Amino acid sequence: GATIIPIILSSDKTQITMFRNKAAYPLYMTIGNLPKEIHRKPSRRAWILLAYLPTSWLDHITNQAARRRTVTNLFHACMSHILDPLKAPADTGLPMASGDGVVRRGHPLVACYAGDYPNKC
Repeated sequence: GATIIPIILSSDKTQITMFRNKAAYPLYMTIGNLPKEIHRKPSRRAWILLAYLPTSWLDHITNQAARRRTVTNLFHACMSHILDPLKAPADTGLPMASGDGVVRRGHPLVACYAGDYPNKC
């Protein structure tokens, strides 16, 4: 049999005080078919750090609409690059052992992105 593996992505601004209060936008990933008891406990490590999104505001672009469009394009290009390894397995599936030990074909699909990234669309 086959099953869908819902991929959940999340990002939020994080202050880095060791570097003069700079900000970073880490992108985290988990799968949606884990029990909520596992999701809620950081000690269970259900969320993994996938990447850091760029924090450049492209101040050299003086036109505000052009800057916003460029930041949006940068965000989408980065997400496409980060998620590219999931494209083939989403189509063909991967053999994976489920919780009951049965090997099934799993298809990882991005189900949700919950993010706080400035100027995203």
